[in-house]
Amino acid sequence: MPLSNPTQEDERKIHSEINQIVNQRITITTLAVTIFGVVIAWVIPSKNELDKIDIIEFTFFATYLLVVILFFLFLLTHHLTYMLRLLTSYLIETKKSYWEIDWDLYRNKFKYWGYTKPIAVIFLLLGFISLLTPFFISSVFDLQFECYFGFISAFLGIVYIVIVVGMGFCKWFAKETKFRKRWEELNK
Repeated sequence: MPLSNPTQEDERKIHSEINQIVNQRITITTLAVTIFGVVIAWVIPSKNELDKIDIIEFTFFATYLLVVILFFLFLLTHHLTYMLRLLTSYLIETKKSYWEIDWDLYRNKFKYWGYTKPIAVIFLLLGFISLLTPFFISSVFDLQFECYFGFISAFLGIVYIVIVVGMGFCKWFAKETKFRKRWEELNK
Protein backbone atom coordinates (compact mmCIF):
# COMPACT_ATOMS: atom_id res chain seq x y z
CA MET A 1 0.00 0.00 0.00
CA PRO A 2 1.54 3.32 -1.01
CA LEU A 3 2.11 6.11 1.46
CA SER A 4 -0.68 8.58 1.98
CA ASN A 5 -0.17 11.91 0.37
CA PRO A 6 0.63 14.35 3.20
CA THR A 7 -1.62 17.37 3.48
CA GLN A 8 -0.31 20.90 3.47
CA GLU A 9 -0.71 20.95 7.25
CA ASP A 10 1.31 17.71 7.50
CA GLU A 11 4.07 19.27 5.43
CA ARG A 12 4.07 22.34 7.66
CA LYS A 13 4.32 20.17 10.76
CA ILE A 14 7.19 18.11 9.32
CA HIS A 15 9.10 21.22 8.27
CA SER A 16 8.53 22.70 11.71
CA GLU A 17 9.89 19.54 13.35
CA ILE A 18 12.92 19.59 11.06
CA ASN A 19 13.64 23.20 12.05
CA GLN A 20 13.20 22.32 15.72
CA ILE A 21 15.64 19.40 15.43
CA VAL A 22 18.26 21.60 13.76
CA ASN A 23 17.84 24.16 16.55
CA GLN A 24 18.10 21.45 19.21
CA ARG A 25 21.40 20.24 17.73
CA ILE A 26 22.79 23.77 17.91
CA THR A 27 21.44 24.23 21.44
CA ILE A 28 23.05 20.97 22.60
CA THR A 29 26.36 22.08 21.11
CA THR A 30 26.04 25.40 22.97
CA LEU A 31 25.23 23.46 26.15
CA ALA A 32 28.39 21.39 25.65
CA VAL A 33 30.50 24.56 25.39
CA THR A 34 28.86 25.93 28.54
CA ILE A 35 29.40 22.72 30.53
CA PHE A 36 32.99 22.63 29.32
CA GLY A 37 33.60 26.19 30.53
CA VAL A 38 32.02 25.53 33.92
CA VAL A 39 33.94 22.30 34.55
CA ILE A 40 37.29 23.72 33.41
CA ALA A 41 36.81 26.77 35.65
CA TRP A 42 35.85 24.41 38.48
CA VAL A 43 38.99 22.24 38.19
CA ILE A 44 41.53 25.07 38.13
CA PRO A 45 42.94 25.10 41.65
CA SER A 46 42.87 28.20 43.78
CA LYS A 47 45.86 29.30 45.87
CA ASN A 48 44.29 27.74 48.96
CA GLU A 49 44.01 24.34 47.29
CA LEU A 50 47.61 24.16 46.08
CA ASP A 51 48.73 22.51 49.31
CA LYS A 52 46.43 19.56 48.74
CA ILE A 53 47.98 16.60 46.95
CA ASP A 54 44.60 15.27 45.81
CA ILE A 55 43.91 18.28 43.62
CA ILE A 56 45.49 16.74 40.51
CA GLU A 57 43.57 13.47 40.96
CA PHE A 58 40.35 15.44 41.25
CA THR A 59 41.28 17.36 38.10
CA PHE A 60 41.86 14.17 36.13
CA PHE A 61 38.62 12.55 37.30
CA ALA A 62 36.60 15.70 36.66
CA THR A 63 37.94 15.98 33.12
CA TYR A 64 37.25 12.28 32.48
CA LEU A 65 33.67 12.87 33.57
CA LEU A 66 33.53 15.95 31.35
CA VAL A 67 34.64 13.94 28.31
CA VAL A 68 31.99 11.31 29.03
CA ILE A 69 29.32 14.04 29.29
CA LEU A 70 30.57 15.62 26.05
CA PHE A 71 30.44 12.24 24.33
CA PHE A 72 26.84 11.64 25.39
CA LEU A 73 25.85 15.12 24.25
CA PHE A 74 27.50 14.40 20.89
CA LEU A 75 25.55 11.12 20.71
CA LEU A 76 22.36 13.06 21.38
CA THR A 77 23.08 15.39 18.45
CA HIS A 78 23.73 12.31 16.34
CA HIS A 79 20.42 10.72 17.34
CA LEU A 80 18.63 13.96 16.51
CA THR A 81 20.22 13.69 13.08
CA TYR A 82 18.57 10.27 12.72
CA MET A 83 15.18 11.82 13.33
CA LEU A 84 16.00 14.68 10.98
CA ARG A 85 16.92 12.24 8.19
CA LEU A 86 13.84 10.13 8.86
CA LEU A 87 11.66 13.18 8.26
CA THR A 88 13.59 14.55 5.28
CA SER A 89 13.68 11.14 3.57
CA TYR A 90 9.88 10.97 3.95
CA LEU A 91 9.57 14.35 2.24
CA ILE A 92 11.87 13.14 -0.52
CA GLU A 93 9.97 9.87 -1.02
CA THR A 94 6.58 11.62 -1.14
CA LYS A 95 8.09 14.35 -3.36
CA LYS A 96 6.69 17.04 -1.07
CA SER A 97 9.84 19.09 -0.74
CA TYR A 98 11.82 19.90 -3.84
CA TRP A 99 14.36 21.59 -1.59
CA GLU A 100 15.01 18.30 0.25
CA ILE A 101 15.30 16.45 -3.07
CA ASP A 102 17.79 18.99 -4.40
CA TRP A 103 19.66 19.17 -1.07
CA ASP A 104 19.97 15.37 -1.06
CA LEU A 105 21.40 15.44 -4.60
CA TYR A 106 23.86 18.15 -3.63
CA ARG A 107 24.99 16.31 -0.48
CA ASN A 108 25.52 13.09 -2.42
CA LYS A 109 27.47 14.74 -5.24
CA PHE A 110 29.63 17.32 -3.47
CA LYS A 111 31.57 17.54 -0.24
CA TYR A 112 30.25 20.23 2.03
CA TRP A 113 30.58 21.45 5.61
CA GLY A 114 27.04 21.35 6.92
CA TYR A 115 25.84 21.02 10.47
CA THR A 116 27.32 17.65 11.44
CA LYS A 117 30.96 18.39 10.63
CA PRO A 118 31.21 21.74 12.45
CA ILE A 119 29.43 20.21 15.43
CA ALA A 120 31.91 17.32 15.39
CA VAL A 121 34.83 19.78 15.23
CA ILE A 122 33.50 21.63 18.28
CA PHE A 123 33.12 18.37 20.23
CA LEU A 124 36.60 17.23 19.16
CA LEU A 125 38.12 20.51 20.31
CA LEU A 126 36.27 20.46 23.63
CA GLY A 127 37.23 16.83 24.31
CA PHE A 128 40.86 17.40 23.35
CA ILE A 129 41.23 20.50 25.53
CA SER A 130 39.41 18.73 28.39
CA LEU A 131 41.87 15.85 28.39
CA LEU A 132 44.88 18.18 28.18
CA THR A 133 43.70 20.41 31.02
CA PRO A 134 45.08 18.28 33.90
CA PHE A 135 48.50 18.16 32.24
CA PHE A 136 48.46 21.92 31.76
CA ILE A 137 47.38 22.49 35.37
CA SER A 138 50.02 20.11 36.70
CA SER A 139 52.78 21.88 34.77
CA VAL A 140 51.63 25.41 35.64
CA PHE A 141 51.18 24.68 39.36
CA ASP A 142 54.06 22.19 39.51
CA LEU A 143 51.85 19.34 40.71
CA GLN A 144 52.83 15.68 40.42
CA PHE A 145 50.55 12.90 39.24
CA GLU A 146 50.72 9.14 38.78
CA CYS A 147 51.61 8.03 35.26
CA TYR A 148 48.51 5.82 34.99
CA PHE A 149 46.48 9.03 34.70
CA GLY A 150 48.39 9.77 31.51
CA PHE A 151 47.56 6.33 30.12
CA ILE A 152 43.88 6.68 31.01
CA SER A 153 43.80 10.13 29.37
CA ALA A 154 45.50 8.82 26.24
CA PHE A 155 43.16 5.84 25.97
CA LEU A 156 40.04 7.90 26.62
CA GLY A 157 41.24 10.56 24.17
CA ILE A 158 41.91 8.08 21.37
CA VAL A 159 38.54 6.36 21.81
CA TYR A 160 36.72 9.70 21.97
CA ILE A 161 38.49 11.13 18.91
CA VAL A 162 38.06 7.98 16.81
CA ILE A 163 34.34 7.72 17.53
CA VAL A 164 33.59 11.42 17.08
CA VAL A 165 35.60 11.56 13.83
CA GLY A 166 33.96 8.36 12.59
CA MET A 167 30.45 9.55 13.34
CA GLY A 168 31.00 13.18 12.38
CA PHE A 169 33.07 12.79 9.22
CA CYS A 170 32.91 9.15 8.04
CA LYS A 171 29.15 8.61 8.44
CA TRP A 172 29.50 5.76 10.93
CA PHE A 173 26.07 4.61 12.04
CA ALA A 174 24.38 6.94 9.52
CA LYS A 175 20.89 5.71 8.80
CA GLU A 176 19.71 7.91 5.96
CA THR A 177 19.97 5.17 3.33
CA LYS A 178 18.17 2.75 5.64
CA PHE A 179 15.36 5.27 6.22
CA ARG A 180 15.07 5.97 2.51
CA LYS A 181 14.74 2.25 1.71
CA ARG A 182 12.09 1.81 4.39
CA TRP A 183 10.03 4.71 3.04
CA GLU A 184 10.41 3.31 -0.49
CA GLU A 185 9.27 -0.11 0.71
CA LEU A 186 6.23 1.40 2.41
CA ASN A 187 5.45 3.40 -0.72
CA LYS A 188 5.18 0.30 -2.97
